[in-house]
Amino acid sequence: MSELPPGFDEWSTDEQAMFLRGSTVEALQVAAESQPKRPAPAMQAMSLEVERGFCAKLKQLREQRGWSQNEMAVKLSEYGFDLHQTTIAKLEAGKRPLRVAELFAFGLIFGLPPGAIFFMPVLAGDFPAMDELDRRLNELETYRDEARQRSMRVLDTLVATEADFEYKRLQLVRDMAGMNRSGGNDGEHPEAP
Repeated sequence: MSELPPGFDEWSTDEQAMFLRGSTVEALQVAAESQPKRPAPAMQAMSLEVERGFCAKLKQLREQRGWSQNEMAVKLSEYGFDLHQTTIAKLEAGKRPLRVAELFAFGLIFGLPPGAIFFMPVLAGDFPAMDELDRRLNELETYRDEARQRSMRVLDTLVATEADFEYKRLQLVRDMAGMNRSGGNDGEHPEAP
C-alpha cells in the first residue's frame, strides 16, 4: 500500500478498513461525515474574507479605469444607487457589507455581465480563504491520484489472474484432447470400431 492520507490514524476502524479495501470514496465520505461541523464563527470569518477579496476586486477594477471613488459613486447613482465616496471607501476596505443589488450595479458600470466580478480570478494570497481552498483542492487531487493508482494495481492483478486462468484452462483442454487421441479413456466410452 502506498502512503496513507493525512489523519488516517484518527479515522475509525471501519473508515480505515474501507480505505484499505480500496473503497476510497466511501472512506472519504464516512470521514467527512464524522468530522465536526465548522463552527459558525469560523464560517462567518471565511465568508467575510471572501467578501473582502471581492471588494478588493472592485477597487482593482476602479483603479484600472482611472476612476476616483467619487467618480464611481456618480456612475452608480446613474443606476439608482446613491452611494457616497466614503461608502465606496468602506466597501473597498471590506468594512461595509456589499448588497446583492449593488453587485449587479458594479457589474454594469464596469461593463461586465451581472455577477461576473464574483468569478474573476483571484491572485494567490489575495485572501487567506482562497489559500485554504487551494490546499483542500490539492488534497482532493492527491486522494484521486492515489485512488487511481490503487485501481490500476487491482486491474493489473485482475488481468494477470485472468491470463493465468486462461493459460491453465487451455493447457487442460490440450491435455484432454491428447487423452482422447491416445485412447486413454479408461473404457468408459469405447470408440466405435
